[in-house]
Amino acid sequence: MDCWRLTSVEIDGFRGVASKQSFDFQGRSCLLFGPNGQGKSTIALAIQWALFGKFPSGILQNVASSSFLRSHGNATGAYSVCVTLKRAAHTITIYREAGTKHKRFEIVADGERFSNAYAEEKRDALIGMDADTFSRLIVLNQGRVRGLLMDEASERRTAMDKLLGLDASADIAAEMKPKRFEERAKELVETGRAKLLGLEGEERNLTTLRAEAQEKAREQGFQSHHFTLSGLKKEFADISAAVTQTALEYNVTLGSIPSCDVVENGSRICKAFREAIGTIRREADVLAKIQSLSQQIADVSTLAEQWRHAFSQAENAKHALAEHEAAMGANDFLARKGRELADRLQEAESHLKSARALNALLSDALRCVDAAGSSECPVCEHPGGAGLLRERVRKLSDETTVDLERSRTAASGAISAHDGIKRARATLAEDANQHLRRLEKSRHQAATALGEIGVPDAKLAGRLDELLAAKTTARDKLTKGAKTLENELQKSEQRITAVSERLLPVLLLTTKLAAVEEKRRHVAKGDDGISQKAEKLRLVADRLKELKQILLDAKDEHARVALQTAAPRAQELYSALVDHPFFKTVAIDTEEKAGAVGYCYRVSQGRDTKELVEARLVLSDGQMTAAALALFYALAESSAHVFDLLFIDDPTENLDDRRKLAMAQAVVQMAKRKQVIISTHDEDFHAKLEDAGFKEQAITFRFHDWNGSPQVAAI
Repeated sequence: MDCWRLTSVEIDGFRGVASKQSFDFQGRSCLLFGPNGQGKSTIALAIQWALFGKFPSGILQNVASSSFLRSHGNATGAYSVCVTLKRAAHTITIYREAGTKHKRFEIVADGERFSNAYAEEKRDALIGMDADTFSRLIVLNQGRVRGLLMDEASERRTAMDKLLGLDASADIAAEMKPKRFEERAKELVETGRAKLLGLEGEERNLTTLRAEAQEKAREQGFQSHHFTLSGLKKEFADISAAVTQTALEYNVTLGSIPSCDVVENGSRICKAFREAIGTIRREADVLAKIQSLSQQIADVSTLAEQWRHAFSQAENAKHALAEHEAAMGANDFLARKGRELADRLQEAESHLKSARALNALLSDALRCVDAAGSSECPVCEHPGGAGLLRERVRKLSDETTVDLERSRTAASGAISAHDGIKRARATLAEDANQHLRRLEKSRHQAATALGEIGVPDAKLAGRLDELLAAKTTARDKLTKGAKTLENELQKSEQRITAVSERLLPVLLLTTKLAAVEEKRRHVAKGDDGISQKAEKLRLVADRLKELKQILLDAKDEHARVALQTAAPRAQELYSALVDHPFFKTVAIDTEEKAGAVGYCYRVSQGRDTKELVEARLVLSDGQMTAAALALFYALAESSAHVFDLLFIDDPTENLDDRRKLAMAQAVVQMAKRKQVIISTHDEDFHAKLEDAGFKEQAITFRFHDWNGSPQVAAI
């Protein structure tokens, strides 16, 4: 069967190729030669991206962002790759463009064009290979060789799985963890057992608590027949009847009390009863009457006290006024006496004025006599002259005037004393009038309270005392009724408390105990589903074991067949590339261990010997690299697919000069059977390829510089 060969690759703005650049392979083998960083590996990346739009993880960089794919030397931001393949008379051109809002993927197959999803379908039909398989069988990267050199067996197994295309099955097998289901089943069984033990313990504890609660309830008079829902209903019915009857007797309207359908409603009903009792206490008419009578008694008592005080004050004021009148005279006597005292004062002041005028006249006459030397008095013309006048002036000043001033002072003092008596009389009269007004007000209030007018003052206090006694008697009678009401309410409250604190706990514990017993029976029988879940998990674990073993057997068979198919070519390449002086034979076998298929890469002295040694223990790094490449090449050549192409990237790392020559010779041999594109920066290897004759059957592209795009010359 003819297979596809690479005819050309055109790259524009992709990775290290800023401007459009074409590589014409013509379906021939090719050497990409030049220093690192010149864009050789970009060709392999471009081919894979054009075909699949992505890169297999762990083999080439699998970054879908434009920052990785777009060339930074390309101003437009768009990048594209066009790959042409040819098989016999058939040609396909694959074009992929991205980096813009409008992505393109097209295939032209023998002149017929397909786009986007149709192009994907056409590619799959023509190539029949996904990106992982293409990378595994067509593009051999030096980094994948290192996976076989890892010291850890798990890492070496992972590398070999990828090489054989079995990594997906390995991942699936790794996810099949029957032990996890077994452990979960065991956990469920243990959980069920612990749950059962917990329920049994809870049942014992509830039984003890209920017995203690029953003992306390019996102390309150409850018996066995009370410890049921019907017994609780009967208690609530009796309490309801008592509370309702009390409310009717004292004219209180109550709301409805909820019925007790389940024990859990008991607390709510007790609360409703307490609220009803509170309503009766607040709204009972006897209490309102007692409160009203108490206020009336207080008012009458205050009124009686006020009347007595006002009456006493009025009487005292009246007696004080009468005593003053008796002692000082009536008001008209005081007025008359006041007039007399005023006349006497006026007379005294007149005599004093006349005496003072005479004294002034005589004093003037004395000065005239003394001045004239006369012997007669110029006022009265009596003989005696100045001596007589001087005696008369002295007597008038020293005796007469003094006596007259004393008389005026006495008259003025008598008037002041009389004014004090009048003021005292007026004060006593005003005080008597004020107390009389207060008495009148108190008399009116008392008459209003008694409901009658005209009660004599002497009897008014007695009548108020009678009214006070009557109201006190009525209140005492009502108080006895209130005590009776309170006793009835307290009895109901005590019964409610007994039900709430003694009977309800028994019933609630009984209900809870019944639920726990029922739950324990379900758990013991396995009706809770835990046992069924555990059994299902065990069945899943068993099924997973079977499926995992089937998968491992299939993987082992696939790997074993692939390795056996590649074994002759691998041995041939091992002999050529490794050329070990002692370990001549290589063997790669599968080995199932710890629930996974591993690989044994071993060498021996010859085919007939049974003594095999693990290769990494006796081969150097360079020999291991050569041996791994031998296996890679053998698997690539022995795999059946539609490509007659092998892209080898930098195969000479860790190889010495002799093995580079052997590698060059092996490449030349492979190039005779298929299109081999080999990339290297190794000058020695390049020379050895030419010496081995690779140049005669291949094209050489020499990469000699890079300035945003590689500078390439075809040789």
